[in-house]
Amino acid sequence: MRVLRLSQVPPAADAGRPDAYAHAGLFWTHLLPLSVALRARGVESTFFSPGGLRAPASEQVDGFGVRRTRMISFPFFVPYGLALLANWTPLERAVGGPIEIVHAHNPHYAHGLTWARLRAPLVVSVHGSFKVTPLERPLLERVFARADAVIAINEPARKQSVELGAKPENVVVVHTGIDPTVFFPRAIPRETEILFVGRLVAWKGVDVLIRALGQLSKANPAWRLRIVGGGPERAALEELARSLGIADRVVFEGERAQSDLPSVYSRARVSVVPHRFDSFGKSVIESMACGTPVVGTDHDIPEKLAHVGRFYPVARADDPAALANALSDVIMREKWWQERAGEALEIVRTHFSWDAVAEANLRAYAHAQSVYGARQRKEKPVAQSDGQ
Repeated sequence: MRVLRLSQVPPAADAGRPDAYAHAGLFWTHLLPLSVALRARGVESTFFSPGGLRAPASEQVDGFGVRRTRMISFPFFVPYGLALLANWTPLERAVGGPIEIVHAHNPHYAHGLTWARLRAPLVVSVHGSFKVTPLERPLLERVFARADAVIAINEPARKQSVELGAKPENVVVVHTGIDPTVFFPRAIPRETEILFVGRLVAWKGVDVLIRALGQLSKANPAWRLRIVGGGPERAALEELARSLGIADRVVFEGERAQSDLPSVYSRARVSVVPHRFDSFGKSVIESMACGTPVVGTDHDIPEKLAHVGRFYPVARADDPAALANALSDVIMREKWWQERAGEALEIVRTHFSWDAVAEANLRAYAHAQSVYGARQRKEKPVAQSDGQ
């Protein structure tokens, strides 16, 4: 099967950069491992990406072909979609045969595709719920009505997709994945360390975590917080730690290479996801795969994982005391996690591996082909008999 993926793809020269996740995290941490797992199942992926002056028009990125258009993306990526339609035949020559699935990894990338008859099934991925402006709504409604299958990363994204016009029977929830051969418990002594891994943006709730550490430190002065990641909130968070008098117990590490993360998780005593709102965080399954318990809000936590973590209501996401109590609960009750660690590891390996995610994508592709085929038969003019 030949799949054309619509996504922003960074230049191959960015591979291996510690800050690559910040610049194009979706490609490096989701699309690339998914494409590798699908290749093992006979699916060959080629990427069609919005262009950039510093990015080659055509290149190989980690073994996958990338074609870029220099067409401007404004407004709403419509020119990008039109460029795809205009270059359909050259793209098919580049991929070595007919394109069998068009997979837009952002609904906005498909705006331009709804203005003409697409010659392959359209699959749209939604990697989290998002704000919709009045100008965008009509365009998005066309995309979701046209999509033959929608892959939503979480339940909020599924509900929004249906609200925007997708048929419920065409929408499936498929969470992100990890590689269990990379993320597994390391034989590293655990430290009195609380860990956060992620972008330093307001909705991640790192400010609440720092305040919770301030409360926790009164009874547990040896505990410190390690923050791995960068973002626009870093300066404000550093100032918050100083103002609370705990700057010496908060370590800002900045970006780390993905290959470093298993050891980072394995060293921590507990990992925290204090999100105010966000799509299901990879750090939850990465932590559990490395044998580290997770504390955080219950926003978008899959039902399969709810009982093996210490999650509190997202309605209390701005309450440092709620987070401090949850952290204290896990820190003081090591036996609680010991009883759940094995089950958590098995759940992650079974349901959140890239193999499982790839199989779910294949089922979505098969569904899309069925829906597309039925529509093609319906739209095809019916031949009239001689007597009519």
